[in-house]
Amino acid sequence: MPAFANRARPKAMSETSKTILFVLRHAHAAKGLPGQADYDRALDERGHREGETMRRAMEARGLRPARVLCSGAARTRQTLGLVEGAFPCAATEFTDEIYFGDERVYLRKAREAGDAPSLMLVGHNPMMADLVALLAGRGDDEAMRHLAEGFPPGTLAILEFATPLSEIREGSGVLTAQLEPRRLA
Repeated sequence: MPAFANRARPKAMSETSKTILFVLRHAHAAKGLPGQADYDRALDERGHREGETMRRAMEARGLRPARVLCSGAARTRQTLGLVEGAFPCAATEFTDEIYFGDERVYLRKAREAGDAPSLMLVGHNPMMADLVALLAGRGDDEAMRHLAEGFPPGTLAILEFATPLSEIREGSGVLTAQLEPRRLA
C-alpha cells in the first residue's frame, strides 16, 4: 500500500495546510571511540529512551510522514529505527547529503520531495535548528519559544506550509509544535 494512502491527515496539519515537514534531530549519541569515525557513532542508552519517547508521542498524535529522508550516519538510522513504528509504511531514503550538508542542502532535499503530502528529515544539528529557524515565519508561541531555547537531541519540529514542498521558501512555514523528549517524559 502506498505511504499515506487512505490515511487521515496528521493531527498536526490544519485544514488550510497543503504540506507538512517533520524535522527530527537524531537522539543522544555516545561519544566516539578512539579511531571511530563520527559517521559511525551510535546512540547511547539515553538516546534509545529519547527515540522510544518520540515514537510514543508521534503515535499518540497520529503523526505519520508519507516520506522519510534520513542521513546515512549510524545515529540517525538508529533514531529512525526507534520512531518508525509510528509510521511503518513511509517511503524511506538514506542520503549522505544530509550528513555533510548545511541547512540549504536540507531545504533543497525537502523541495525535491515535490508533491509529497508530508516529509520527515532525520539529521544533525546545528543544521536541523537552522533549517527550522529559516523556514518558520511564525508559529505556536510555545514552539517558537522552545526553538529559541535550542534544539536538543531527539527533538521533532513540525512545520506546516500552504504550498507543495517543492515551493517552500524562507519564512513560509508555520511551526505548529516542537516536541522534545525531555518535555514529554
